[in-house]
Amino acid sequence: MVNKPVQDLILAQGWLDLPREEADDEVWVRHWFVLKNSVLALYSEDAKSKGQLTQPVVQLLTTDMRSAQRAKGVDYY
Repeated sequence: MVNKPVQDLILAQGWLDLPREEADDEVWVRHWFVLKNSVLALYSEDAKSKGQLTQPVVQLLTTDMRSAQRAKGVDYY
């Protein structure tokens, strides 16, 4: 039997807007997300525009996720 290395493939990527509370107001903040086999990573809009996707703002292991699916009927997230 030959052991082959597992590839951490990009399953989806794109822009994601998340709400954040700021001084009693809800502000939407744009992030670039990358969903791979092993991890969901969120990067700042500034990091994406500079092409510096090395340090995610948030990282969540897919083993800690219940599911991931594309939203339907929404123009943006």
